[in-house]
Amino acid sequence: METPLLKFEDCILIRESAVFEKKTSVVGFNFEHIKKVSASISSSEKLYLSMLLQQYNTSINSDLFNSNDIPMLVSIASNEKIHLFLHVMSIYPHLFNGMM
Repeated sequence: METPLLKFEDCILIRESAVFEKKTSVVGFNFEHIKKVSASISSSEKLYLSMLLQQYNTSINSDLFNSNDIPMLVSIASNEKIHLFLHVMSIYPHLFNGMM
């Protein structure tokens, strides 16, 4: 789901953290970048981004998007991307929980 404005490396942060004296990788969002580009992306990109952010925080989308910005699912030309996203979220349902 990477696009020219929504490069994975720019939107997702992976940092090392010590939890109970064990180093682990923690996944997070680069909200500064996401806020900067959110007004410039297509409606399809907004849909995918909103689905991803919804997994982190149920109210973050209202800060970034107007509900009219998000298209209906039937307007998406490629169901494969939606299926891939849902598949990843079913395997890693808590991927973005506890992010700072």
